[in-house]
Amino acid sequence: MLGIQFPEGDYETVAGYIMDVLGRIPGEEEHPSVTLENVTFTVMEMEDRRIGRVHVEIVRPAGTESGVADKQREKDE
Repeated sequence: MLGIQFPEGDYETVAGYIMDVLGRIPGEEEHPSVTLENVTFTVMEMEDRRIGRVHVEIVRPAGTESGVADKQREKDE
């Protein structure tokens, strides 16, 4: 769906991947972020010792707006 490949590890979910990269369980008031390729995952809410909600943001290269600049550049060439 996001077009990224998660590395092999001891996790089965995005939340598990985040905790694996962090090496710990985030605190209730924390909002740590983890970036994989061009996608940033930010913990928004914790439910006890589980990640309850994650914000997912696709990071685009500088100077592009949803890939529009890249498409225009290809058109001009």
